[in-house]
Amino acid sequence: MNLDVSDQNFNSTDKIVIEHDEIQKSRANNLPALLASKANISISTNNVQPNSIYIRGGDSSHVLILVDGVPTYDASSPQRTINLFNMNLSKIKRIEVLKGSQSVIYGGQAMSGVIKIETFSDDSKNTTSVITDAAFGKHNGTRQTLSVDTLQNLTDETAFTANAYGLNARNASSVLDSDKLYPQTSGAADIGVQLKGEFENIFKLNYSRDNNQISNADFTNSKAVDTDDFYADTESAGGVWIFRKKDLFSLTVSQQKIDRAFDQEAAKTLIGTTTDEKYQGVLSNIRLDGLIFKSESAHLVAGIQYTTESMYYTSSGAPMTDDKTQYEGVYLKSDFLLPQNFLVEYGLRQENTKGHSLANSYHIGLIWNQMIKFEYSTGFKTPSLFQLYSSYGNPDLQPEASKNFSASIEHKFNDQFYSSLTYFDTQFENLIDYSFALSKYNNLAKTRTVGIESQTNANFMDGSLRLTLALGYQEPKDTTKNQWLVRRPLRSASLKASFDLTSDLNIGTEAIHTGEKLDKSGSKFLTVEDYTLVNIFGNYRISELVTAFARIENVENKNYQTTYGFFNQGSIYKLGAQFSF
Repeated sequence: MNLDVSDQNFNSTDKIVIEHDEIQKSRANNLPALLASKANISISTNNVQPNSIYIRGGDSSHVLILVDGVPTYDASSPQRTINLFNMNLSKIKRIEVLKGSQSVIYGGQAMSGVIKIETFSDDSKNTTSVITDAAFGKHNGTRQTLSVDTLQNLTDETAFTANAYGLNARNASSVLDSDKLYPQTSGAADIGVQLKGEFENIFKLNYSRDNNQISNADFTNSKAVDTDDFYADTESAGGVWIFRKKDLFSLTVSQQKIDRAFDQEAAKTLIGTTTDEKYQGVLSNIRLDGLIFKSESAHLVAGIQYTTESMYYTSSGAPMTDDKTQYEGVYLKSDFLLPQNFLVEYGLRQENTKGHSLANSYHIGLIWNQMIKFEYSTGFKTPSLFQLYSSYGNPDLQPEASKNFSASIEHKFNDQFYSSLTYFDTQFENLIDYSFALSKYNNLAKTRTVGIESQTNANFMDGSLRLTLALGYQEPKDTTKNQWLVRRPLRSASLKASFDLTSDLNIGTEAIHTGEKLDKSGSKFLTVEDYTLVNIFGNYRISELVTAFARIENVENKNYQTTYGFFNQGSIYKLGAQFSF
C-alpha cells in the first residue's frame, strides 16, 4: 500500500515509469519524442495544437499534466493543454504515466491518463550540470540548446535548486519539400528551495518565454501552407508552495499565468485580414491531502481541492472574452489488505462549482498477489472556458463522462525479466467537439475504445544490455456515427535497446511504429499513413567531468505525418556535451 500522502496512486492502475537514467541517455530532442517511444501513447502536432496526446481513446483534454504534483495547463486553450515541446528535458528526474481514469484523485482533466513529471531530486550531493548541443536536419534546419541545472545542499536540511534553458532554432517547414525555415528562440528558468526535516517545505518559481514564427493551415484542405512573419509567442510565469509530512499530509498552493499572442500583418495573411489575437489564462490551485486512518491492513486518505481558471481574450485590441470559473473537489481513497494476498481499493470524488453539484466519480480496484489486477473507474471533464465562452463557445455544454475497465496480469520473474499484459475498455459520453453545422462547440458523441497493451523489460549481461518491447492494439470508435476516432492509430509498437559497452560508453537504438489513422478536414475524413522511425543514440564519458553524446532521429530519412497535411521531414542529427561538477 502507498502511504506517501503527497503522491497518491491506485495500485490497480497501469503505469509506465521513465527513470532519469533513461531520460538522460536517450538524448531525445523533446518530451513528446520521449513519450512517443512508449506503445499506445500517440502524439500529433500542428500549429493550432503543438502537441496532442492520445491515451486509450482520450485526447489531450483527457490527459492531465502534473509537474511536481501541480496541475499544469493553459486555462485559455480549447483543450486545457500546454506545449510540452518547450519543456527542458535536462531538468526532469522522473516521468510516470498513469493510464485510465484518475478523476477520483486528480479531478476532471484526468479521464484517460495522467503524466507526472518530477524535477526535484533527493540527491544529497551537490551537483551542477551544463548541457549544450546542436542539431541539424533536412532543408538546413538547425537547433542549438544550452541548459544549466544545479542542486546545492546548503545544510543537511536545506537545498537550493536552479535551472536555466535556452534554445535558438530555425525550424523546417511543415509543408512537404519546402525549404523555408521558421526562426524560434526560447528561454526558461526556475529556482527552488527545499527545507527538509520532519515537516518539509518546498518553494519554487518558474518563468519561460517562447518566440517563434510558424506556418499556417489552408482551411480548404487542412494542409500546412508557408507564410511570412506569422508570429506565435508564449510567456509563462508561476509559483508553487508545498508543505508536507509525507506519511501524514500534503498541502499545495500554486498559480500559473500563461499569455499567448498570434500576430500577422493583413498583407501577409491568407485571407487578407490582420491577425492580432491575445490570450491570457490563469490557473490557481489549492490542494490538501491527509491520512485519516492507518493500520497494518487498511488505510484511508482524504483530500480537498479548490481550483480557479480565468481567461481573457482580445482580438485586434478589442476584448472578446473575460471569464472565470471555479471548482471544488472532495475525495476519499481507501485500501484494504485481505487474506490470500488480495488488496481491495475504493475511491470516491464529488466535484462542485460554486457550491453546486457538478459531477462525481468513483474507482474500484482488486489486486491479487501484486500480479493480477482488475480496475473499474469513472471520470468526468468540465468544458474549458474557451469551449464555453469564446466566439465558438456554448454555455450550455455538459461535462463529459467516462467509464473505464481494465484487467492486467504482470509479473517480475527476477531482476532481469518483467512482463505485463492489459486489456482495457474506455467509454466516453457527451464528448465535446466543434459542430460545423452549429458553428460552435457541442456535446456530440459517444465513443468506445477497446484494446490490449503489453510491455516486456529484459536485462542481460548483468544489466549492461537492456531491452524494452511495448505493443499496443486498440479500436477507437465513435459509436454515434460508427466510425473510427481521428488521430488514434489502431496499432503501435516500440522496441528499445540500450547497451553499456564499457563503463564509459553507452549506445542504443529505438524503433517506433505508429499505425495508420484517420484525420479530418472539415467534415471530410482523410487517412494518415503508418510509419516506423528508427533512432540511434550514444553517450561517451570522456572524464569524470565531461560526457559527449550524439543522436540521430529518423535514421532512414523519412517524410511522415503525425497530423494530416503537416510533415516532419527527414533525419535530425544532434551532437552535444554534458559537463558535470
